[in-house]
Amino acid sequence: MKQFAFVPLEACHVKQVRPQSAQQTVKIDLHDALAAELAAGRAAETLLCDGFPVACGGLLDEQAGRAKAWTLIGEAMPRAAWPALVERMRTEIGKALDPDAGWAHRVWAETVYDWAAGHKLLLHLGMEYEGLTRGTFGRDRHAAIYARVRGDVAALPIRVRCMNMTAERCLWEDSLGGDVPWPVEQAMRERRAA
Repeated sequence: MKQFAFVPLEACHVKQVRPQSAQQTVKIDLHDALAAELAAGRAAETLLCDGFPVACGGLLDEQAGRAKAWTLIGEAMPRAAWPALVERMRTEIGKALDPDAGWAHRVWAETVYDWAAGHKLLLHLGMEYEGLTRGTFGRDRHAAIYARVRGDVAALPIRVRCMNMTAERCLWEDSLGGDVPWPVEQAMRERRAA
């Protein structure tokens, strides 16, 4: 049985996690300075599997109440570790957004548009689809933006919300392939919000 543990992120962990092939197509140079910046971020942790880093992530404080969530998921990430990883990430985002003790009003993340696992992860984290950006990860590599915001943040205009909800539902149904039907996911979100 594999042993999992969350530990504070060290810069060397960033280099030890060999990202999944979809993340490798995004040409980001994980040089020493960037690894040190990620390790210095808030809630920066590494998931160890039998003592070896298989994933790492955290929140980068963008000031003015904004945070960017990031993660590297390694090829060696065991399927059994996903529930613990998702729960840990949801918890840390929730702490950042806590109206009493938190430090952010908005946490956002992005994923490669055509990487289903990235959409699935961000939706499981309770983030909502906000839009697309062209060329974010290269000339032909577009991104989808997701965010979670505190309840006291003003809502987007109704027409935009309706359009985003339709797009989010399509992304959910396409990326999960029917594992969890959309109404079930919506019910779970409503329970968590209450």
